[in-house]
Amino acid sequence: SQSHLLQGMGTSMQSLCDEDEMPIQSYSDIHENVFEVLSVDDDPVNQMVIEGLLAPRGYVVTPCMDGEEALLLLEERGFLPDVVLLDCQMPGKTGFEVCMELRRDYPETLPVIMISANTEEENILYGFQVGSNDYVKKPFNGAEVLARIQTQLRLRDTWKAEVDATRSQELLNKMLPPHIMTKLKSGDCNMIAEEHENVTILFSDIVSFTTIAADYSTKEIIVMLNNMFTAFDLLTVRHGVYKVQTIGDAYMIAAGHDEESREDHHKRVFSFARDMLEVIQKVMLPDGKTSLRIRIGIHSGPAYAGIVGVKCPRYCFFGDTVNTASRMESNGFPMCVHVSEATYELIKDDCDWVSCGQRHIKGKGMMSTYLAKLGEWETAWDS
Repeated sequence: SQSHLLQGMGTSMQSLCDEDEMPIQSYSDIHENVFEVLSVDDDPVNQMVIEGLLAPRGYVVTPCMDGEEALLLLEERGFLPDVVLLDCQMPGKTGFEVCMELRRDYPETLPVIMISANTEEENILYGFQVGSNDYVKKPFNGAEVLARIQTQLRLRDTWKAEVDATRSQELLNKMLPPHIMTKLKSGDCNMIAEEHENVTILFSDIVSFTTIAADYSTKEIIVMLNNMFTAFDLLTVRHGVYKVQTIGDAYMIAAGHDEESREDHHKRVFSFARDMLEVIQKVMLPDGKTSLRIRIGIHSGPAYAGIVGVKCPRYCFFGDTVNTASRMESNGFPMCVHVSEATYELIKDDCDWVSCGQRHIKGKGMMSTYLAKLGEWETAWDS
């Protein structure tokens, strides 16, 4: 079903999250839902009361006798407590000052409950202003403290779920076209399969990539490819085309599959190709001395498209148009845009061209193809 497809996609997307974007883990994340309360209070009696209240109910209570000790503990150990109980009045840094530092350094998923004998409205409001989530007055009411801790944990879990859902949504949006996401959300079909009357497909790959890969380490090649693909990814946003996939050093895009690009898919893809020739000159080989060189091939025609797979799903294109576009690239020339006659007829007024005449294209037979007068077309033409 569509809901199962979305659920499977969301699960697979989670593994793609950048580690730097993931929230800091809490104690319960590491210790299988055993919750830790960090009690920051300079009064040993209050610490004993908190321990006696929470420990019998399964909480781990970690006492700190002042704010500096608490901040140092959090900095050193690399994970957060599930809740902080923070006394307002302490020697050295006050609870308000500690709360401000917590909010500066740690996410909102760390609930902070201020504790004070001062119940004046101004004091309570100031606690909320510096970032506390709740307020408990002394002397403690055990039932109230437990209820407030449990409430903050539920709110935190709700917030985390919303963040996770947003992150998964953002990842899916990067992998699937907007019109496909709309279909998936609406659940109006059990399978995403489309037939497009006319799309434009572009393939590119690196000239002499096999030789380059043999000359440098795997790490250097990956860094180089990442630089190139990142530059191309930015161009997809600029020109409103869809990145279909990368295969090794090859890069594939398409347009014409959605309402936004249906009328001018050929122009979008050709403008993308033109910019590819510009940006690739800034992507260097690992030696830092020579820029990469690419071949670009484009073809326009009918195609089928649909979602393939559930784990790391992709919106893929199928059919003769895809194969022909790939042949335009493989039979193309370094730093040139090589197109089929079908594409040429759509964009012939957008650029100056030279005809390559009838060429034998593997799997296609004799075809008329064209070179845009861009890049190193003169070198290719002379050869």
